[in-house]
Amino acid sequence: MSEGNEKAERRIRKYNIKTLTFLISFIVLLTLGNVTNTVAKTKKISMNYSVIRMTKGYSMKLKVKGTKKKIKWFSSNKKIATVSGKGNVKGKKVGKCNVYAKVNGIKLKCRVIIKKANKVKEVKADFSDITLDLSSLKMDVSNIKFDNEKQLPVLEGNGYFKLKLLNTKASPEWSTSNSEIATVEQGVVTAHSVGTCTIVAKLDVKEYACQVTVTDLKNSKEILKQYNMYRMLSLMNNDRVKSKAAPLKINETLNEVANLRKVEIKKKFSHTRPNGFAYKTILNSFNLNNWKFIGENIAYTRDNSDGIDAFAKYAYDALYKSKGHRENILNPNFEYVGIGCLITDLDVDEDGIASIECYWTQEFYR
Repeated sequence: MSEGNEKAERRIRKYNIKTLTFLISFIVLLTLGNVTNTVAKTKKISMNYSVIRMTKGYSMKLKVKGTKKKIKWFSSNKKIATVSGKGNVKGKKVGKCNVYAKVNGIKLKCRVIIKKANKVKEVKADFSDITLDLSSLKMDVSNIKFDNEKQLPVLEGNGYFKLKLLNTKASPEWSTSNSEIATVEQGVVTAHSVGTCTIVAKLDVKEYACQVTVTDLKNSKEILKQYNMYRMLSLMNNDRVKSKAAPLKINETLNEVANLRKVEIKKKFSHTRPNGFAYKTILNSFNLNNWKFIGENIAYTRDNSDGIDAFAKYAYDALYKSKGHRENILNPNFEYVGIGCLITDLDVDEDGIASIECYWTQEFYR
């Protein structure tokens, strides 16, 4: 072979090696690119609960997220818990089992624990202690007035709320732990600045305290909702004490339940939720599984009034006139309540008369 041919052959081999290297690199990059795109488009398939606990006869819905394909559900022990084709789990017997969901070749598991229902002795209506109508209160630093010219609710002056000492005709001595946050005179608490303080009603040597939190919501509708909640509770506790039932206490988790239910009843005005389940199933989502007594009141109101105080009173009176609702309000077995107020329309007419449309929820619990 001549020297020229050898040089030409080396150039061809060198070219082929470079070409082969380029092709391999291109294939690798193309493959990596495809892998990256595949990963980006793949959604993780998962179940909304890995463990659920409930009492016999209780129901709860399981959901699979990350796929729209048909899901096959089954229980490892149908005597303990059954599951429908839509993921509805029902407790049949005390014990433990697993509920599975099969989809896309993946098997998902949820541990189901069915507990024995608590046997609780009912409370007798024999409460006769002197007490404040509220043990805790949230009020805003601003008050709401209905402005005729603007035809809207506006913030004006300091927020206030009247507390009452129940089961006595005597006049207590009122005091505050911090006058910079709130002052009190004859039970009327006036807000001055954001913070927390204690309002005390002293009768002889005994003191009755209410924890007061002053907010600054800067929104007339939110202020009205907050005021309505505690005004409603005050009305409920006045009648409860008259009927010898202990006053209810606000529970913040129950407030969250009530706030979710008020949105649900706007969609479907019923104790059955929009998903088809009874209202009590919502408690599982807030880890309120160990209830002994529960109840729910719902109401829709539209009222005309020239003051904010009348809105809650109007709704309360409507509920109290109903036998079933009144029984919940006065039931001595309940200890806590959450109250929701969804204002869907708020306006002031040419005469300065305010009109408000509300959906109300009361969630009772012990």
